Amino acid sequence: GGLGWCYASLLRSLPADQGVLAVQAPGIADGAPEPVADLDALAARQLAAIRGVVGERPFHVGGWSLGGMAAHAVARLAREQGQEVGRVVLLDAYPSDQWQHLAEPTEEEALVGILRLGGVEGLLPAGATVDRALVAEVLRRGGSALAALPEPVLDGCIASVIEASRIVRTSRHGILDGDLDVVVATAPRPERWLDAAGWRPYVSGTVTTHPVDATHGDLVRRPVADQVGAILAGLLR
Repeated sequence: GGLGWCYASLLRSLPADQGVLAVQAPGIADGAPEPVADLDALAARQLAAIRGVVGERPFHVGGWSLGGMAAHAVARLAREQGQEVGRVVLLDAYPSDQWQHLAEPTEEEALVGILRLGGVEGLLPAGATVDRALVAEVLRRGGSALAALPEPVLDGCIASVIEASRIVRTSRHGILDGDLDVVVATAPRPERWLDAAGWRPYVSGTVTTHPVDATHGDLVRRPVADQVGAILAGLLR
């Protein structure tokens, strides 16, 4: 959805002296996130944002969902340009090969995606026509922080979900020089074909998986986020 909020749930599990930067989609607050052509363009934009804070110093990089695909691309680009990158950690993210057979989502499907981000998809009335008013109502009823978003920001999230789906389905991956860690949500999900081993052609080193008995969305929501944060803290040590 273009927001960096989700990563805040991991902070209390990380070392107190570990600085954290969450990269959001520029323009999202105005309801018009700046588009990018593909995953490489997204990685270049995110790496520029990261360097705006850390300069040429080393950094770790991680991301959830599309953010994980972007983290792989950011690390590859940085290392190709001679910058040191430590750990590269993907939270339930899978290569584009495993998504390319799906059609680009409609706005209604993107709205359902916003409810997934808010963790309240289960409150959606059966058979209901999903529009923006219903999404706002369900978010409020579920106590989601997304319900407090101003309307332009929610519009920006919807646009980001649609763009993310396009990027996921159409991008290609280069080969990351080094290892990769993937936190895998093992709870059943509709996309049964997803497999973290699909990253092996896109790394020169080892792909290590860290299974967590949770759904995709639960990984960045407490209490599961505390377990994920502990995995991250262990990897950073």
